[in-house]
Amino acid sequence: MIINGFLVVRLPPQNEVAPALMLPSVNGIFCAGIDRCPWLDLFDEAYFSGEAPAGTAAIAKSMQDECVDFSGIVLAKDVNLARDLLAYSNRIAPLNEIIAIRSTQLDEAKGNFDAEIPIEWLGIDVMGEGEWSLLSGGLFAAPEHFGEWTTRINKSGMFDRSEDAAEYEKAYQAAVTLGRVEELAPPSDGFRILQIQVGRLSAS
Repeated sequence: MIINGFLVVRLPPQNEVAPALMLPSVNGIFCAGIDRCPWLDLFDEAYFSGEAPAGTAAIAKSMQDECVDFSGIVLAKDVNLARDLLAYSNRIAPLNEIIAIRSTQLDEAKGNFDAEIPIEWLGIDVMGEGEWSLLSGGLFAAPEHFGEWTTRINKSGMFDRSEDAAEYEKAYQAAVTLGRVEELAPPSDGFRILQIQVGRLSAS
């Protein structure tokens, strides 16, 4: 299975949009996209205070240093490393899971590889490069402004088809012009809208 890499993110119902404030569900569905507090429990107070284990801190810094592109997406390229970082991130409470991502738009900056493990693909997220998911920051944050879109997402709170993701991007930008959601950085500054397939490690 060709992917760009792995992330440790919060479980969908545990996705914080502010301290102690969880992103709400829409029709009982939580968004399982990429924008779920990635690596929050790795780059935490212990890391920044120098109290994290030396080996873990060194790995975290190395991953962060390798992320030099506009996306801001920090990736692990080895599943066993991702599993170790998941265990560390869940040391206090089991709040996180591993996801895999795939986007041809990220191939040049991130590279890709065969993960050689089963991955359950959950759907396509739409993300402003270096910013946020247009789903978590739009439809899930303010569903009252997105009408029919509340019924067009799949059971993971994303899209099954690239065409739907592209159409939703236009709906988000229309909501921006009406002042209903936050504006993204303009494409003229070199920032793109990314379509990112999100999956989790299959239980099989």
